[in-house]
Amino acid sequence: VVLEGESYARAEIAGSTLTINRAKPTIQLTGEVKDSMLTVTAQVTGPTTGDVELSINGETVTVPAVDGIAMYTTADSGLVSLYEVTAKYVETPLYETAESLPIQIEVHVTGVALNESNFNLTIDETATLQAIVRPLNATNPAVVWHSDNEAVATVTQDGIVTALSTGTALIT
Repeated sequence: VVLEGESYARAEIAGSTLTINRAKPTIQLTGEVKDSMLTVTAQVTGPTTGDVELSINGETVTVPAVDGIAMYTTADSGLVSLYEVTAKYVETPLYETAESLPIQIEVHVTGVALNESNFNLTIDETATLQAIVRPLNATNPAVVWHSDNEAVATVTQDGIVTALSTGTALIT
């Protein structure tokens, strides 16, 4: 059986009974966070005459599937760092459904700035560096500190720099 150019069902005739076995639609979810906004795309295979119900961190929105694709972009999401997204496809004329597996969408780090770019210490003096991770809602904002010359200066994973001897050290 072909509907709107797509083959998605099998018809069997036994005596005077017509049985149509439809292929169940499937859904594939993808998502991306950019500029504090989440864009979710649901790709539906099979008939495309229904809507997709997206659940994003517990909030549900209904989006029409156009040519098998339902796309939704959130408003500025503020400080959300991890999105739990699921989708349910409901084909309106025949009430076929397909549900996606849940996906998690992380907010990736786009940059790191330091509170100090250059400073001088005397031996045994300390200074504390602070990393400002962008965006502020990054899923994993952890920073790993490193000194390129530990004979001159060390740095703890809390960003505390200690001068040990005369010289230059690059702290990253």
